[in-house]
Amino acid sequence: MNLRRWTWVALLFAAGVAQAQAPVEERGNTLQQGQYRAGVAWRELEQARYDAKLAEQDVLNLRDAHVAAQQQADLRKRELDAAQKAWDAARSKLAATQKTYDQAVSAVDAVPRAAQQVPLGGAAQQVPLGGAAQQVPLGGAAQQVPLGGAAQQVPLGGAAPAAQPK
Repeated sequence: MNLRRWTWVALLFAAGVAQAQAPVEERGNTLQQGQYRAGVAWRELEQARYDAKLAEQDVLNLRDAHVAAQQQADLRKRELDAAQKAWDAARSKLAATQKTYDQAVSAVDAVPRAAQQVPLGGAAQQVPLGGAAQQVPLGGAAQQVPLGGAAQQVPLGGAAPAAQPK
């Protein structure tokens, strides 16, 4: 029985040694795997930090660009409003000028009609618009001045001739 006992003890001892070595190897593998995973996680962490820094810089740049674009848009809006006001003023002036022109044309159209409506017993008289007319020939001899519708010639250096009958 002794032999059997020693065989069992030897077997148990061999099995115990094998078990004791297995965890050390497993611990070594586990440690290497953990270190590898920690290294991968560190690289991912560094990449995430870098990406976050780039994204932050993009946000700051785009925020500045947005402010500049907003200022540009505000300037263009003010320019548009000023141009709109100028256009409205020009259209208003055009309408007023058109109205004045239409009234002047109507007044001109009314003048010939009044001259054509002559009473039966008389002749139409044409009166110059805008005051007395002067006509001075290049030789400087006489002036024509309408007086009451009749023209008289007055020499420049002499006395007035007698009035002509109407």
